[in-house]
Amino acid sequence: MIKLVDVHCHLDDESFANDLDEIIKNARSVGVVKIITSALNFDSLNKSFQIKEKYKENVEITLGLDYTILDENKVNEITDWIIKNKDKIVGIGEVGLDFFIFRSEKQKEIQKRIFKHWINLAIDLNLPLVVHSRSAGKYAIKMLIESGITKVVMHAFDGSVGYAIEGAKRGFYFSIPPSVVRSEQKQKLVKHLSLDNILLESDAPVLGPEKNVRNAPSNVIVSVGLISQIKKVPIMEVAERTTQNAIKLFNLNISLP
Repeated sequence: MIKLVDVHCHLDDESFANDLDEIIKNARSVGVVKIITSALNFDSLNKSFQIKEKYKENVEITLGLDYTILDENKVNEITDWIIKNKDKIVGIGEVGLDFFIFRSEKQKEIQKRIFKHWINLAIDLNLPLVVHSRSAGKYAIKMLIESGITKVVMHAFDGSVGYAIEGAKRGFYFSIPPSVVRSEQKQKLVKHLSLDNILLESDAPVLGPEKNVRNAPSNVIVSVGLISQIKKVPIMEVAERTTQNAIKLFNLNISLP
């Protein structure tokens, strides 16, 4: 039986409010045994805990802070919660850099300072860090390498293959969304990275196989199919290797054959 892990999505998103039962059922039907939902503030976290309570072993949570928020007081509030409740989450994130939204040097410097804070927290607590790095891949990779952190997921990485390879050498993982079917950049990423550094993510409700159509965790099976095709290995090998990677990184309780 195929067993898959969606390491990054947003189940608390309003677009899932009316049919989450069906979304989870569809994910299970294609072999998704674990979904890691990313909370971006306390309201998001509360909704995520309600979802986890309902779907039990199928759902885990990471907590970060919306990367559009440059308020260091909010950063400290989230940090205090994580320190006191680290056993309730499987990772920190998503956090990171977004130089597509923030383009002034002042904004970039604030983002870098906040990102460095999250990196240090993840190191101190020995938790994986889920990294957003839109239009900032090389800067994020550089900061991560300089910090010495090893437990890293580069979520939906949009940077160059060269920087990805540098990250992979340090043991970083790169999670591949279903949008890989329409992204030449992500296809190149899959081609040049080892399966040892690849994870699956949906980033639902966005980054689906069809542009501007709501994405769902079940679509990680689309990523599996294309990764299999690009790497020229069986689908079951992609499934097993990516799930093993997720178990190792997030310390998940999943039994494999």
